[in-house]
Amino acid sequence: MPAKKQISASLYGHVVGDALGAPVEFEPRKARKAKPVTDMIGYGTFNLPAGSWTDDTSMTLALAKSIGDKGTYNANDVCKNFSRWLERGEFAVFGKAFGVGRTCYGAILNYWRTKEIRIPAGCAGRWTTEMAH
Repeated sequence: MPAKKQISASLYGHVVGDALGAPVEFEPRKARKAKPVTDMIGYGTFNLPAGSWTDDTSMTLALAKSIGDKGTYNANDVCKNFSRWLERGEFAVFGKAFGVGRTCYGAILNYWRTKEIRIPAGCAGRWTTEMAH
């Protein structure tokens, strides 16, 4: 299979997997053992219709667009796309970002504030909203 088709197939697989898991995201594993997801279902965790993807896919699409546009990984361009997702809902399933975690949110805010790629970029610790710098 040519590389372009492999990339496309992996992106489709990611979107489908995310859409399958979105309605049950954050539920305990034992709930899935009792009632496995075997089809697209709606609502649940994010109250979205069946087939809707989450922030995971939105950010993946933002990354993929940057790599496609630049032909390589460009951290500044990726951050610009992440910013467009968070601020304007680009790459989001219904044109509005949701589900962004504290660390990603903090890192994107750092980028907005400084227009620089900084490592570490997000929160200082796992259970804190204190910024890393």
